Amino acid sequence: MRGAVALDVVLIASWGALLTVLAVDDLRHGVIRNQVVYPALGIALATSPIWSDRGLADAAAGGAVALVSGGIVMLMARGGMGGGDLKLWLLIGLVVGYPAVWIAGVVTVLAGGIAGAVLVLHCPARSRGTLAYAPYLALGGLVALAV
Repeated sequence: MRGAVALDVVLIASWGALLTVLAVDDLRHGVIRNQVVYPALGIALATSPIWSDRGLADAAAGGAVALVSGGIVMLMARGGMGGGDLKLWLLIGLVVGYPAVWIAGVVTVLAGGIAGAVLVLHCPARSRGTLAYAPYLALGGLVALAV
């Protein structure tokens, strides 16, 4: 059991680092790069059976929830969420699995909503622009990994 916990720590640290890099890249450049996300999707599926508390079915269910919920948000927001955000959300769903994907989603929506409200209240002129969403997705994913 001790080895499994150590492996989980390595996986959490690795995914945490990747989520942080993707969030910073979105903040700096306004893009979530396919050449990073696509291989990560495969790695997330491939590594899902080695987690001590989840498996491939949990990863697939988390990915499905993320894909469906993200698709609904994209359709309803009409450009408020980009394709890169959807791919990142799918990645987070695969990594954290089901039911932790719900935790990630709630944290993401709350953090993004608070940031958006602060932006509107304190910088009304900037509030009409876009808000990089990857940092809030990454925060949600990190919280779900830590729980």
